[in-house]
Amino acid sequence: MRNKIRKAAVILSTSLQNIQQAKFPDLSSDAADVKTAAVEIKPEILTLDQRDAVKLFLRKAADLLTKMN
Repeated sequence: MRNKIRKAAVILSTSLQNIQQAKFPDLSSDAADVKTAAVEIKPEILTLDQRDAVKLFLRKAADLLTKMN
């Protein structure tokens, strides 16, 4: 399960980066922040033990989506 959370985060961050590159070139730094937050989720650590990392990813992704809107 832990690895699935990271995989999903990486897939989502890649998709957001692709949208950003195609439509929002001025948000490249924000998209990179989302990607960084995704890869900082460690599959070998229980999700509950890295709540802050998961919350950071979700917050960065939400911020980017808000800016794209």
